[in-house]
Amino acid sequence: MAKRSGTTIRTKKYERFRGVDFSTDPALVDDARSPWAPNMVADNGGMPEKRPGWRIVKQFESAAVNGIWNVEFSGVKHLIAHVGTKLYRWYEDDTPSVQLMSDLPNRRTTAVYMGGYLWIFTGVKLLRYDGETAGKVSDVAYVPLTIIGRDPSGGGQVYEAVNLMSGKQKIGVLADGTSKTYILPYKDVNSVDLVEVDGVTKSAGSDYTVNLSKGEIVFTTAPAKPALGAEDNVFITFTKVIEGYNDKIDKCTTAIVWGVSGSSDRIICTGNKDYQNQDFISGFSDGTYWPDLNYATVGTDETAIVGYRRSGEFLAIIKEDNGQDSTIFLRSGLVNDDGEAVFSVKPCISGAGAVTIFGFGNIDDEQLILTGTGVYAITTNSLTAERIVQNRSYRVDPKLMTEDLTDAVSCNFDNSYLIFVNNHVYGLDGKQQKSYPNR
Repeated sequence: MAKRSGTTIRTKKYERFRGVDFSTDPALVDDARSPWAPNMVADNGGMPEKRPGWRIVKQFESAAVNGIWNVEFSGVKHLIAHVGTKLYRWYEDDTPSVQLMSDLPNRRTTAVYMGGYLWIFTGVKLLRYDGETAGKVSDVAYVPLTIIGRDPSGGGQVYEAVNLMSGKQKIGVLADGTSKTYILPYKDVNSVDLVEVDGVTKSAGSDYTVNLSKGEIVFTTAPAKPALGAEDNVFITFTKVIEGYNDKIDKCTTAIVWGVSGSSDRIICTGNKDYQNQDFISGFSDGTYWPDLNYATVGTDETAIVGYRRSGEFLAIIKEDNGQDSTIFLRSGLVNDDGEAVFSVKPCISGAGAVTIFGFGNIDDEQLILTGTGVYAITTNSLTAERIVQNRSYRVDPKLMTEDLTDAVSCNFDNSYLIFVNNHVYGLDGKQQKSYPNR
């Protein structure tokens, strides 16, 4: 202890700095913690030091950055940013940024990478970036072959599901050599886009006529019957728009890449306010194909799905908390005897509901959720092997819980989980021991 100009100077020695503690009276805080340490972090040796500063890496117009992603194409890193209502690309060198799109919604967006493309969920339109250009997925959507083995008068076998992202579909018909009239599966179709007979494209007007209201195609000359044992030889591509189908995917706001046994070959998306407790699964490694039967209803319709976290071979689906229903569900997947992927969902945990789609993160293999009562980790009970959640923010919760967390954004940096909210940053240091009340 020393005195200077009548003021008592007190010193404090930290041999192992473990962060702040807002849960205890300042006079009773453990010697390894501080009751107030703005901009302080622990170095690799556990000693306190000032946190790293910040710098401007790119300057755009005076508009909000609604999303930014780092993806690699052909060994080159592309930085993609949604700023205001525009989409930009630039590289890590001094190359000027390029505007890819405009007229985007001025709201926060999310994106995932799969199959060589970046898929951007804007809540209005699903977009795809291929390394050169960006555009609406609905413009390049996969056209499914929905029926095969059909007779000219109808019937046939269901082959692929209708695509939610496109009104277009194709059917395969086995010509009988005498029928000129071919019946489509729907009446009041929007258009007939392509007719092929034995691999040859036919011309409307000269080779056939169309009655859209009846859903009929009338050939000038009956297509020839194929040789014995041959497969469908007449293929008709048409458009039948089903109201609301596109919006099911276009209005989704968040997604994750996942698949059978924890693989990464499908996109699962959610966030459509019209279907708040449903999510949708893309076709195998194809974000342009969203089969209309590939969806799941998760829990009650009173609470929305907020986001996802990987948990081993399972996918954890995290919902809002209403105080009574399950908030975390587990999705599993398998391949059945027909070679088709089948997914199932079961309730897992109650009481740890997420508050924002941007509040998820991880430290090492521990998955973290920002909830209304703090940061929780999905972990496993050492005795029963059942999944449980444990609080990881006990010592900062008294201040964190005073914030409005609905607009909070989190990220992972330098083995830390950071929460940005209301001009404050809260950090969970992955180098420290897990924060329990008794430590």
